[in-house]
Amino acid sequence: MVRQLIEAIARERRFARNVAHELRTPLAEARMLAEVGAMSDDVEVARRAFADIGDATAELEQIVESLLSLSRYESGMQRPEPEPVDLRAEVTHQVEVLDSAARARHLEIALEAPGEAWVFTDAALARRLISNLLGNAVAHAPAGARVEARLSDDGELVVDNPAPQLTPADIPRLGERFFRIGKGGHGSHAGLGLSLAQAVARILGLELSLALTEQGHLRAVARGFQPLPG
Repeated sequence: MVRQLIEAIARERRFARNVAHELRTPLAEARMLAEVGAMSDDVEVARRAFADIGDATAELEQIVESLLSLSRYESGMQRPEPEPVDLRAEVTHQVEVLDSAARARHLEIALEAPGEAWVFTDAALARRLISNLLGNAVAHAPAGARVEARLSDDGELVVDNPAPQLTPADIPRLGERFFRIGKGGHGSHAGLGLSLAQAVARILGLELSLALTEQGHLRAVARGFQPLPG
């Protein structure tokens, strides 16, 4: 019991350090940009500084929202409210939401899905799961790559993207908060996306598996949705 308590305290200390690190960088960027904008007499320079400050604070907002969501899910404060949901419509919507981000990096999102895929689940949580899986693939796939999403009739969702930066040893750690490979960005790149996806999958009673294929692709598979009868 004492050992478990010590391990729990160590985990919380690591988590606090990670939070401080992730928040400190965009805060420092926003402060530096504000100072640059304030010192410049050029209106365009000031405008660019304001725009960059907006991006930095958006990263902060994303990190805080992700941490709050993880806290709600893991503490049991948010519970599923099942209803009929068409997963095809949810996946299609998320592909459309990510279209501009994908085009900016010359990514192709290929969706293979039936005309409908009705299941009995919590719509908001299922949407969050799909958003995080697809968003993670788009954020980390190399520029110019192809991201594949496949949805079966019974609601099994497969998201596949090239991941040349990953090794087999990395796969068990992908669900850890703030785990990143090498140097990366912040916000959506802060290692929270898959942690959120796994937390949501647990709440929904789903199995979420992550694997590195022989082709060097990260493959995420969410299965266990309850199909509607009939």
